[in-house]
Amino acid sequence: MNNPIGGESIVGLRHLRRLLWAVRVLNRIRIPDQHAIMLWAPIVGVSAALAAQAFKYATHGLQWLLTQHVGGFVETFRDLPPIQSILVPTIGGLLAGLAMMFGRRITKKKPTTDYMEAVALGDGDLPVRSSLVKSTSAMCSIASGAAIGREGPLIQLAALTAARIGKLRRFAPARQRLIVACGAAGGLASAYHAPLGGALFVAEIVVGTIAMESFGPLLISSVAATITTQAFEGTMPLYAYSSFTMGSPWEIVWYAALGIA
Repeated sequence: MNNPIGGESIVGLRHLRRLLWAVRVLNRIRIPDQHAIMLWAPIVGVSAALAAQAFKYATHGLQWLLTQHVGGFVETFRDLPPIQSILVPTIGGLLAGLAMMFGRRITKKKPTTDYMEAVALGDGDLPVRSSLVKSTSAMCSIASGAAIGREGPLIQLAALTAARIGKLRRFAPARQRLIVACGAAGGLASAYHAPLGGALFVAEIVVGTIAMESFGPLLISSVAATITTQAFEGTMPLYAYSSFTMGSPWEIVWYAALGIA
């Protein structure tokens, strides 16, 4: 079985070098925060997508170590011997628990790791160690077949990356919260291949407004994240769907009734 870490990781390193160069340049240029946020939004989107890809690669790598398979979890566990299909989730759960247990020893009491709370109620700060510990624990569970979904830790890492960029730039608290929201929007867009959905979700649910002052950077970050993700994964939709045709124009009446219901 081939190792899952291949040529795409080299492409990711090239993107990362370009991103770091752009961060250094913009960090030396002093621009008012209200204008700088528009320049930082695409950089945050790209960094969010790269963080998402790093989490996916790490998860696939651990999945390969545990099962010698990479791909869909249903297909992977369907093809495993019965004893291994029991041992792999057990080992994954043990690793996840150990990560949380030892993680508590190296983390101190910090602000919440919930990016929604950090944006809506906090100052946009996200603790690095606690976020990495929780993401590592989640990765162990996901790679071993636990049905917890990888979108949560993926978005958390994207928001954490944005928070570090905001701290590096020393944004004011209001701008720091917005830059973290941009990271979360980029993470959502990377997870679901849905730039508009990622921006709208964060604007409505997390930020609480779709004013252009905030929605503009969110959308730019989401689009940049989606383009970066497509460079790794292609442009196909994440979920396949069937084509739809109506047999008669009168069917619209029944669809309208269904919508009202």
